[in-house]
Order: sequence, then structure tokens, then C-alpha cells
Amino acid sequence: TAQGAKVIAFDVLFSEATEADSDGYFSNAMREAGNVVLAESHEYQETPAGIHESWIRPLQQFVEASAASAIVKLPIDIDGAVRQAFLSFDSSTQERFLPAFSYAILDLFLKKTANTKQQDHISTVQLQSLFGNTEPILINYSGPPRSIPTVSYYQAIEPETYLSKGFFKNKIVLVGLSLTATV
Repeated sequence: TAQGAKVIAFDVLFSEATEADSDGYFSNAMREAGNVVLAESHEYQETPAGIHESWIRPLQQFVEASAASAIVKLPIDIDGAVRQAFLSFDSSTQERFLPAFSYAILDLFLKKTANTKQQDHISTVQLQSLFGNTEPILINYSGPPRSIPTVSYYQAIEPETYLSKGFFKNKIVLVGLSLTATV
């Protein structure tokens, strides 16, 4: 946030505690920033006893400190490429609408950009009516690999040293593993 990012989204599952001071520091930083989206996982597994629904959520203290958490799930094709994405998910155990990670990021970005009340951005109700389908949709890639600027973690940690001034200003910063695939 010191660098002016609108949203910082972690495509990393913070589901296990580490050292209390580190977890506390991370929680406080997220709470102060007010613009962090965390990833969670939701899977169905077939077992001999039936279908089991499992959740991997961030630690509760992280969920409470973040602006949002949402499900990350991308179907990977047999050749290892990702060509589809989910906009929302069904759950047999939850009565709430389950938006995808990408929606949570966009929603927070629009809130921060508009800097206005809830009704001035895309609402979950609107998402449900527009994108209520829980089937994956095709991704329209707008360019070749690395079309979106990508930096290493060490550069993001010390942007004053390694990046141009204002590199993150008003941007969505996605933190996670970066892979290059050919399609």
C-alpha cells in the first residue's frame, strides 16, 4: 500500500500458523492496508462413502484482517494449459454465494477506485444474476505470455531499489507462483 497498489491479492494459501509474531505482523499489515484479498480452496472428492466437500481457508486471524477471501480454482487441461476459469462456485454446505478469486479482486478494485458506497460497484447480487453459472468459461487471453508485467518477489519487496517509481500505483498486485505455458 505504501507503493499505492489498489489491491494486493495473494494466490497463496495461508492455512497454517507460523510464528505468532510473524502471523501477527502479517495480520496487522493487512488490516492497515485494507486492500488485501486472500485465496482459499474448495474441492469435492469422491470417496467410497460418497462425495466429500473440503475447504482450505486462511487462518481465521488472516480472514478477519483481510478485505476479502475467495476461492481459487482453475481447471487445467490435459496438456497443462489453463484455458478456462470459474466465476462462482456451488457448495452443498454453504448457503452463501461463493464468488471466485478474480471476482473478489475486481470487486475490491472497483470499490477502491470509485471510493464510494457499496451500491456504486458491482454487487454480489449483480454477479449472481450476470454470472451465476458455476460452469467454467473460456479465458480470452489478450496477448502472449508475459503480456502482463511480472516482477520477482525480491523486486516487489524493495521497489525503490529495483522498480521504476510508481510501478504499483493504482494497480492490482497479484502475488503467487508465475508459470509460463505454451498453448
